[in-house]
Amino acid sequence: MTRVINKQVTDYSLPSKQIKSKRVHTIEIKDPDFGESYTVHLRKEDGEWRGWIPDVPGVECKGQTKDALLKILTDKLQETLIDEEEMWEKQFEEDVKAGRLDSLAEKAAQNYRDGKCYDLETLKKLP
Repeated sequence: MTRVINKQVTDYSLPSKQIKSKRVHTIEIKDPDFGESYTVHLRKEDGEWRGWIPDVPGVECKGQTKDALLKILTDKLQETLIDEEEMWEKQFEEDVKAGRLDSLAEKAAQNYRDGKCYDLETLKKLP
């Protein structure tokens, strides 16, 4: 899903001598799997489109048309998000195996023994 946020915005990340000549199209895309929305910047340069997602480093692509670029960016975004999720899961598993989370697990168990924890149904009833 794409939605135009602002048809043309001056790109202040460019060197000052280029600001007046370069225009950036800002579009919002929604990742269908993760449900998050991301702002995409698009700019036409030398007959082709260049696009990037400022909030996701490494997601920067080129395409012959605006629509082709949006498809490439959406695919690259999804690929990057999946890679990040897999890296996080791998790091979590390594931390568990190495015992780096043992103190947190013990603290949670102690809070449970001390009656400082609630089951989900009780939490739902709290104001």
